[in-house]
Amino acid sequence: MILAHILKDKYLRIAFGASGGALAVAGWLVYTYFGHTTAPFILHFDAYEKIDFLGDTTKMFGIVGTGFVMILINLVLADLLYTRERFLSYMFAWTATAVAGLILIAIFAILGAN
Repeated sequence: MILAHILKDKYLRIAFGASGGALAVAGWLVYTYFGHTTAPFILHFDAYEKIDFLGDTTKMFGIVGTGFVMILINLVLADLLYTRERFLSYMFAWTATAVAGLILIAIFAILGAN
């Protein structure tokens, strides 16, 4: 069965569930606040040079999509390496959670700037 090791281990379920939840919240925020916007918005600004990078909705969905791909790769690698090296599997899982948390923080920062 695909992802059988992930489903039977409580810690991996918690880690990947939290990362999926954080990424779902980030995607929901992007869709809610930027889904119907056609105007460019601020993606990055600097205290010295002010606005550095403007983007549209596809850039925001690209951030969430990239995070989804990274978490999916970590999910597959954690499942494949579970029988050989369980610690590495846990590291992949908690790294996926950290990546999803950082993406959520970035989305909140972009929302605050706009």
